[in-house]
Amino acid sequence: MKICSAHWSALRTAIDERGLSSFVSKDGETAVRTLTAALQGTDGKDAFDPLLQANFAIWSNALESFGPDITKEDAPCPLCAMDNHAATCAEGGCKNETGADWIKFAADEQLENARQMGLLGKPN
Repeated sequence: MKICSAHWSALRTAIDERGLSSFVSKDGETAVRTLTAALQGTDGKDAFDPLLQANFAIWSNALESFGPDITKEDAPCPLCAMDNHAATCAEGGCKNETGADWIKFAADEQLENARQMGLLGKPN
């Protein structure tokens, strides 16, 4: 259950393009501390990792869209699954979101979260 390296790189880039890289945990130990703080209800910089939060948002959407099978060991990256679904849907004449759309939405949400917490610029 993980995002493929190409989509993970695209997500990291999207977080960086929004000026949020300084809030990303530098290692696994820091990520665990940040996640623990967030789960305990801590607010602010000590509980904010935009890359982790964007990842969780993507997985939440994937579970809603594809069901629990998306978490199986042999399941595709959720963003690849979204791309495949969009391609199939487009052949049928409908428009659908892609993995790139989900990355954009998740990164934009983290930018707004940073603004709401007063960590970066003003809220929209």
